[in-house]
Amino acid sequence: MYNYGMKLCNQHDLVKDSIHDLFINLWKYRSKPSRIRAIKPYQYKALRNIILKAQAQNSPSVAVEAAYHFSFDTSVETKFILRETQDGQRDKLQNALNLLTQKQREVIFLKFFDQLSYEAVAHVLGISTKATYKLVARAIAFLREKMILITALFSLLG
Repeated sequence: MYNYGMKLCNQHDLVKDSIHDLFINLWKYRSKPSRIRAIKPYQYKALRNIILKAQAQNSPSVAVEAAYHFSFDTSVETKFILRETQDGQRDKLQNALNLLTQKQREVIFLKFFDQLSYEAVAHVLGISTKATYKLVARAIAFLREKMILITALFSLLG
């Protein structure tokens, strides 16, 4: 959760406080009946909402969507996933990921790095499961196209 929170706002103290607030709220309202089907997606969505609300309160003149910047740093994840690949491949992937929209980077992170189900990702982002499938598919197709293009450019230059 901390890793996801840092991707949303990159403010260590805000993320820690938000996670703390999340668990305080879970404890405070534990006796109330709820319709939570799966706790992990619920926690991610709640954390996301707490962070976005805090950012909006800290900068009321900035719209919530304008303050929302999901960053995708693949340094740790890429080293694990692409351990046996060349540095060039890692750079190509990072360049391609940087070309994705913020929403696409977030959905790729949640689906493949945090290994949430499509339904859980949909719940976290507040979109339909069908929209999640489309968003993931488009992001993967875009990455595939960019990786092929980048590889072709590097082979022409090198």
